[in-house]
Amino acid sequence: MCAVLAIALAPRAAADPTDDAFIAALQRHGIPVADPSRAIGIAHTLCSDLDSGQSRTSLVLPLARAANLTAHEAAYFLGAAVASYCPD
Repeated sequence: MCAVLAIALAPRAAADPTDDAFIAALQRHGIPVADPSRAIGIAHTLCSDLDSGQSRTSLVLPLARAANLTAHEAAYFLGAAVASYCPD
């Protein structure tokens, strides 16, 4: 996974209800997102990575490092991505 999540204090509204709910879930967990489009793209990439056989565990630590998140925050991001965008 090569995506990087931009973290900052000024989030923008996303384009549709699913996107809005995903961004709101991150914010409720204390993960403010500067670029919702990028966060949503990362979420879709995570779903593709899972579909290609990567484990959740293998995705959490690279996401945490790339986005300067704790492992707990990265795991939450992944869980929110799965709940919002991964069909299975």
